[in-house]
Amino acid sequence: MSTADLGGVGCDVVVITFGEEKGAVRWLKETHCPFPYFTDQPRALYQHLGFRRSVKNVWNTSTLSYYGSEVTRGTTLPKAYSDLEDDPHQMGGNAILDRSGRLRFIYRSSIPNDRPSVNHILDALKSIQ
Repeated sequence: MSTADLGGVGCDVVVITFGEEKGAVRWLKETHCPFPYFTDQPRALYQHLGFRRSVKNVWNTSTLSYYGSEVTRGTTLPKAYSDLEDDPHQMGGNAILDRSGRLRFIYRSSIPNDRPSVNHILDALKSIQ
């Protein structure tokens, strides 16, 4: 596993995907993601961390407004992979575990593009060390 030096805070970063592995491999390649990944298709970790799926939160007016403004700006939005079956209603998030495997930070997204800031994550990492 590679160690990342994020603002002077050393940590191991991994991506966990809950979809099909070939979709994860394609996404990692397209985004040039340098981190190792794991798949959890049964979503055991996803459920254990309290992440949920939500039609209401994925397709709310805030999300539609965000997509509309991105299209207006000329941003190319990611397209669903037509050859893969996935769940577009799953909500994601971020989690930090300490060296002993204890959950020390959890951020459950409330809408699809909701993620903690880098500074928020760095502060959480610093508080663990």
